[in-house]
Amino acid sequence: MSLTWKPQFSFKDVEIKEDLLILTGHFLSVSRMQLRFRLFNGDWSSTVERELLHRRHAAAVLLFDAETDKVVLIEQIRPAVLSIPQESPWVLDVVAGMVDPHETVASAAMREAVEEAGCMVMTLIPISSYWPSVGSSDERITLYCGRIVAPAESSLHGLASEAEDIRIHILDSEQAFRWVQEGVINTSSAIIALQWLQLNRDKLLKEWG
Repeated sequence: MSLTWKPQFSFKDVEIKEDLLILTGHFLSVSRMQLRFRLFNGDWSSTVERELLHRRHAAAVLLFDAETDKVVLIEQIRPAVLSIPQESPWVLDVVAGMVDPHETVASAAMREAVEEAGCMVMTLIPISSYWPSVGSSDERITLYCGRIVAPAESSLHGLASEAEDIRIHILDSEQAFRWVQEGVINTSSAIIALQWLQLNRDKLLKEWG
């Protein structure tokens, strides 16, 4: 059995019959596609219609202070959660934002750390680059762990020009891990980053501590 995986098909095994932009917004756009694709049995599928949400590449970073073994998370309102009235739309997450056309993904992560948490990142380690909602969106997130000096206490941040109202939370790493297990932390980037930290914390404490 092979220990690696490579897809059987590629871009050439898809035929896009139509790609129509149907909505353009400030942060995203939506297109309607008609396409057919190669089936695993070698035949071609019938033509199917799909809506696709387009967003720019995003950068996210877990802020970690190895001297104190603390992480810095941010709290802000997320309108998507308003679809479930039983839950508060204020959620805990890692620092994140879209990459501007003039900057690299890494520089975007460092910029967002200052804007959203008031933290200067001294070192960035890549964790993963992934599709958070591959069934309906082309958004791709590159996730990092960033070495920082954690603030002594919580404070408010965010850009007024983007109507951001952000509170930072400084947590012991073990507390953050427990909150992942308990479902208190329930966003994909935060869960992935904190589980990565749980696996790599001892190494970072030696290298950065």
